[in-house]
Amino acid sequence: MKSFCTALGVLLLLSSCAPSQSVGEGQKQAEPCPQLASTPISLKAGAQEPLYAPFDFHIQTIAEDEQYLRFRGEKVEFVVCKGDRTWAVVAAPPQNKPVGEAAHDARLAEIENPSLQSIALDGQTYQYRVKLNASWINPDNSPSPEMTRTEEGVVFELITPDNPTPREIPLYTRQELEEAQLGSSLGVPRVSAAIATADSLWWAIAAEQGEGASGVTTLIRFTPSSGDLDVIKPEGLQGAQITDLAVTGQGDDLTLWLGTQLSGEGNPYLPAMGLVRYRPQTDNLNTGSLATYTPYNSPLIGAIPDRLLIKDETLWIATANGVCAVPHAQIDQAASWECWRFTTTAELPAGGVPLYPSVQADQAATTLTGDRVEVLWSAPARESGENQPWIGRYEVVYDPGFTVSLEGGATQAPSQLRRLFPQVERGPAVAWPGDEWRWEGDRFVRALDEVSLNMVGGGPRGLRTENQESGNPYIRDWAAMRGDLSLLELTDQKTEVRHYSGWVDTDLLNPTPTVVPAEEPTQRQPNPLEAIARPTPKS
Repeated sequence: MKSFCTALGVLLLLSSCAPSQSVGEGQKQAEPCPQLASTPISLKAGAQEPLYAPFDFHIQTIAEDEQYLRFRGEKVEFVVCKGDRTWAVVAAPPQNKPVGEAAHDARLAEIENPSLQSIALDGQTYQYRVKLNASWINPDNSPSPEMTRTEEGVVFELITPDNPTPREIPLYTRQELEEAQLGSSLGVPRVSAAIATADSLWWAIAAEQGEGASGVTTLIRFTPSSGDLDVIKPEGLQGAQITDLAVTGQGDDLTLWLGTQLSGEGNPYLPAMGLVRYRPQTDNLNTGSLATYTPYNSPLIGAIPDRLLIKDETLWIATANGVCAVPHAQIDQAASWECWRFTTTAELPAGGVPLYPSVQADQAATTLTGDRVEVLWSAPARESGENQPWIGRYEVVYDPGFTVSLEGGATQAPSQLRRLFPQVERGPAVAWPGDEWRWEGDRFVRALDEVSLNMVGGGPRGLRTENQESGNPYIRDWAAMRGDLSLLELTDQKTEVRHYSGWVDTDLLNPTPTVVPAEEPTQRQPNPLEAIARPTPKS
């Protein structure tokens, strides 16, 4: 988000997929692709959508053809030329998903009787599914006896080409979940990844989390030549959901690359361990060496790796905030990473637009002028009529910034993430009002996938000067939701920051998505939280 104007020329080249300077310094010139024009995509929220919905760039699939990799989200598809690594942005194909009551009914039906999915290896097709056995799942509405802790569980089914009868493999039970202190009830499981390697099939199993529900983090390997099926529960990963899986090496060199996240009631995406490199022991796949890569200790462009792909020894990592490519054998060398950031921009009218210091401010602080502006987020400013679009404002980059004093100061209370995954680097153990921002060398920043949606608890939360709750919980006077921060003062009682963003009425801008090269600070400074950090008290 910093130095956006200086990168604008590059941005415009990227948005039209013309040749750009996005390749790494010293990288050889690669073959360009035929022109792939970006298509205009409006990010205006629909009448039944929250204002932040168009900023959901979580990647659902990575599709590949001869020349392109296509990182496909709900509404937007980010396309990169495999040759010269220039980008274009196009509309994602419509998914025609059921909505409303039909969506609810379809979800219940899928829980009761999950659809079989297919994967191919050596010209043979295998079918699979994961299902939950629980007393509350009752497809035929007949009386169902209460299941015990050992009877209630998650089962994987596999149909091989030589046997139409499903092979049932128990994965874990409610008793196992409770004894591991991972939850009190079984979350609905799903196959979050399925890949074929040269000689094996791999699956990752994730489960819904929230309100006491969870699952046991599980991987499955099936080797057709021997018929062996391994159920793997990596010790260091328990508590995390696996979002995707990639595999490199074999035997003693076997390496599993895993995207991770958490979820909760009303929060489908929460950061967990970032990207994980897991090298299991050959004699016990449940244990092994584990390394994590997050925005705190690597160039990773977002907090939650949605999708992974190994292509020609390069690991592609897609998040809702952008994409990184790195030779997997050189992943510990920061200079080997090449990353691009997803963002949105809007053309400014000739006379500029009023810029407000907060979502609900009555008086504009200045007039924002220029050619284009980077748009960070959107939030409701006031009530609208029934079935009418929200009346809101866009948060935009504003480099002069605004200074605000916030209620509350620094504490030493360990966060949930620190308790769950103490081995993951997260910076100084200081809790403060800007907790969901992280230090990036010169400012505190917040990526798109670091904003918790909080759908049933008042919506996404940012920084505001007044913490008193009143009125509509989804409408608050946010000073910043994603704008960069400088910390001016932090005590036990008080916080003062400068946020480098302002707010513009949504009817004055028409944001469109684009891709820009990730930027590193020219001069890194120590994290100011280090100066006040104290050892976290033992619980």
